[in-house]
Amino acid sequence: MWLKKNRILLGSVFLLEVRLKFIGLALVHWFYLQTPHGLFVIIREPPHTASSIEKRFERINSVIITLCVRIRVFSLVLSYLFWYTYTMAEEKNIKVVFYKTPSGNEPVRAWLKSLSSDEKKNIGEDIKAVEMAWPVGLPLVRKMDSDLWEVRTNLHTKISRVFFTVWKGFMVLLHGIIKKSQKTPHDDLELAKKRRNDVLRGGYDEEK
Repeated sequence: MWLKKNRILLGSVFLLEVRLKFIGLALVHWFYLQTPHGLFVIIREPPHTASSIEKRFERINSVIITLCVRIRVFSLVLSYLFWYTYTMAEEKNIKVVFYKTPSGNEPVRAWLKSLSSDEKKNIGEDIKAVEMAWPVGLPLVRKMDSDLWEVRTNLHTKISRVFFTVWKGFMVLLHGIIKKSQKTPHDDLELAKKRRNDVLRGGYDEEK
């Protein structure tokens, strides 16, 4: 629905721009092709006001040009928004979902909420990059085990890792950590493996 409305609005803006340009060109054409005598007769102004008439038309033409430029910028912005929304909606190779425990909790979502806004933004951008470009390898993604990968995000003073598995087109986020060293903690890796096994055995149900 949003895409349909966007198409209609974008088309209306282009039509308005074309009409304004046509009016501006017609006005300039009319002004410069008139003889001084004919021009004065049409607008019923005495010859000594030719300078003021010319300035008036220059101002009108300037206003029209300014409007056309502003409409062009607005239409370009709409075009970009349309392109971005359409391509982002259509070109994801896999879709991110959160692993859910039997009780319905989502550990990675809760972990992300505990981070600062900048950390969440950086991690989210890397996860989205994986969605768009999957399959992808180092330096963004590293394989940790069979059907188990990690998204690697370097924060300002920290190292973030988000473990995930891929199941039927879903990028299931299993576990997230902030590392204190380059080595992945054994317990965190084992937890990610356990959750991966849960997903691969039982699948992922968005409704559960």
